[in-house]
Amino acid sequence: MIVDPLEDMSVSSQCYDVQRKSYITYSNGATMAWLNAFFNGKEHPDRVPVTIEMAWDILNGDVPRDEWLKRFFPKQMAICQKAIEESRMRLLGF
Repeated sequence: MIVDPLEDMSVSSQCYDVQRKSYITYSNGATMAWLNAFFNGKEHPDRVPVTIEMAWDILNGDVPRDEWLKRFFPKQMAICQKAIEESRMRLLGF
């Protein structure tokens, strides 16, 4: 008789997510703001300038984080989405 050692194991698909961190920085006079994002453990962030109003919208959560990351960092987010989808497909055995 063959016993499957992983029979009772459940897998969380959340652990296969691609890491992305983001934050807002301001100029000394708070006249300018930058959106900074780290993708998949990069040492230095990618930065884009945003208006003060956009910065407040981002901080207040008026738009979901992934939505504004897609808007300002489309190439990086496309790569993240592809990696997440490939991980899900592998997890499901396709």
